[in-house]
Amino acid sequence: MLSILEKLNQLKRTLRMGWLESGIPPSEAEDVAQHSFETTSITILIGDQLQRKGVEINLGRAIEMAVIHDWSEAIMGDLSREVSLELGEEIKNDLEEESLEELVGELPDGEKYLELWREYLGGESIEARLVKSADLLSILVELINYRDRGWGNEQLNEIWDNVRGELATYGEEFAPVGELLVELDGRYSD
Repeated sequence: MLSILEKLNQLKRTLRMGWLESGIPPSEAEDVAQHSFETTSITILIGDQLQRKGVEINLGRAIEMAVIHDWSEAIMGDLSREVSLELGEEIKNDLEEESLEELVGELPDGEKYLELWREYLGGESIEARLVKSADLLSILVELINYRDRGWGNEQLNEIWDNVRGELATYGEEFAPVGELLVELDGRYSD
């Protein structure tokens, strides 16, 4: 298990390529571990709100999914948008799955982690859609953080537009996501 923990520890030094490509200095760029923590935190907060409203959701499963959703990057790193587009979604997903298999394949619960990741990727379950919305919300929260600290440019605006567009359907499915989007839109337009 130590070798896996050492590999996962690398996520604390694996910078998110989208921010670097947008001109955020490496000393200020979010790393994958920070992003995963924020995604998990958002999953918990929105999941709790959904449960209070009577929505049937396995929050424990969603939290596990949020924690592992980027584990493959401990092996393959965070791909730039350009590389991801060049590879195409299918090849990128295959590479991520191979990397995750390499990471957890020897563990007794390795298949469980792979299934959680596949469920996240497929977006079929309510838990997977919650985590995907939290993943995207984390990007918008971080983007506003950068803008508040003086980094604003066309690349960041493009990220906002792309992520905001993708989040719209989740805002329709999950009321707390829609409410947070309204708040984020207000902050972004300031």
